[in-house]
Order: sequence, then C-alpha cells, then structure tokens
Amino acid sequence: MRLRKIQHIRPCEISIAPLIDVVFLLIIFFMVVSQFTRVKLEAVSLPPASQGELPEEMSSRRVILNVHQDGRIINEGIEHDLLSLEQLLKMEKAEHGGGRLTILIRSDRKTSWKTVREIMQVCAGEGLSRVKVAVTEAEGQN
Repeated sequence: MRLRKIQHIRPCEISIAPLIDVVFLLIIFFMVVSQFTRVKLEAVSLPPASQGELPEEMSSRRVILNVHQDGRIINEGIEHDLLSLEQLLKMEKAEHGGGRLTILIRSDRKTSWKTVREIMQVCAGEGLSRVKVAVTEAEGQN
C-alpha cells in the first residue's frame, strides 16, 4: 500500500495589526520621554562664555538645576529653596553615590551671582565636587 503525503498549501499572510500596535506604543513612549526632557531643561537665557568645554556623555546621574532671573531654583518642575535643595542633594547622593553625581547649574544670564554661589556652597557642603555651570558660546567665537 502506498501512502500519499498530504500537502496543504496555505497562503502566506502577514497580519499587520500587531505591527501597528507596536508602532503606536513606540510613538507614545517617545512623546512621553521627550516631555520629561523638556521639564528638566527649562527656558533660561544662559550666560555667554569665551572658554569652556563641550558637554560629555554622562554615564552617571546628573541633577539639573534651573536658576531663573528672580532666584527661583527649579529641578524637574519642582521649585526649591536652599534648604530643600540640600535635602534633594542628600537624597540623590545617598541613592547614586557622591562620586558619580554631577550637578549642572543652568542659570539665567541676569541671575545674581550670589544665588549661584549659594547653590555651589550647598553642593560643597554635601561633598559634591562635580558641579558644572552651563553657558553659551560668546558671539564672535569660533
């Protein structure tokens, strides 16, 4: 007795419904992530500088402090005074370690230097030495 192989020919179809779902989820993810980035970098007019270094790629934790013209200190959309800033830095230092923590001060060009100096003193009081001040390239510089 001879057995025949039964061949089922199935048409090749690709269902794109799961692909569309994945694309929409990716779009939502990137929209949310870009909103978080905008909250960290508020609109402040940075002071010009003739010298400086380009920002490096950070593998450690970075705390961004936006200092407005009127002296308000804002981190991730939350306003801080010097006491609450000290508590924030203590918490970040405990969570990420002081040696790996970088503080970036984005101060408005019309902000009093006294405010920036006080922020630096709070950082020094917490033992944080990786403090950077954001600036823009001065006009006429290459």
